[in-house]
Amino acid sequence: MLISRRQRPPDTPIATILLGGRPVPLQTSISILGVEVNSVLTFTDHIRTIARKAAWKLSCVRRVSHLLDSQGITTLYAAQVRSLMEYAPLTWSSCPPSYLSLLDKVQARAQRLIRLKALQDQLLLLCNPCSSVAT
Repeated sequence: MLISRRQRPPDTPIATILLGGRPVPLQTSISILGVEVNSVLTFTDHIRTIARKAAWKLSCVRRVSHLLDSQGITTLYAAQVRSLMEYAPLTWSSCPPSYLSLLDKVQARAQRLIRLKALQDQLLLLCNPCSSVAT
């Protein structure tokens, strides 16, 4: 990865770096401690990756949600999804709103899932006394 103060990449060819006689390929981005940084020193690729991973983990939580109550889903969401989204907040705090909306969409889906499960739990509590009276 070439980091430069220029607005656009230099026109001159970049010298090849050899390591053990083999050329080292030029990377467009690198990952340092789980944070992806591109050659322009922005974190947009990192936000996209985090949003994709968080959405995938949330879909896993949704697939097992029928086995849990709303508190269990909240705990699983906080441990698996939210912790992933909140890691290294300085990276996404400087991103444009269009990238932050990717994270907001995942959080909104999780809130919808938890609210729906809480509503189902309340309905089950209301219906259980009715079924015991009928028998």
